[in-house]
Amino acid sequence: MTLLFVLAATLANAADLPVNTGLVLCLDAREQSAARSNAALPLLIHLRPVDRWLDTSGAGRHGVQPLAAPRPSFRAGDGEAFLSRSSPH
Repeated sequence: MTLLFVLAATLANAADLPVNTGLVLCLDAREQSAARSNAALPLLIHLRPVDRWLDTSGAGRHGVQPLAAPRPSFRAGDGEAFLSRSSPH
């Protein structure tokens, strides 16, 4: 099974979302640095592949891509942060 998702974050935060009560999964790109630091994982670097994306809701539903080739890249800048998956074709 392949799960493909695009995550984007702008200057708004999770508290500004229309739904935040009962949140079971939060994949906010802006929260990844702190979450990775707390989990003793290396910080994300612009344009570098991402092996895992941490769920910051507290539910522990982290996304993991164990294979190197299909990993998305982390992109950050201009107040945004997101994952990008470019096809080689």
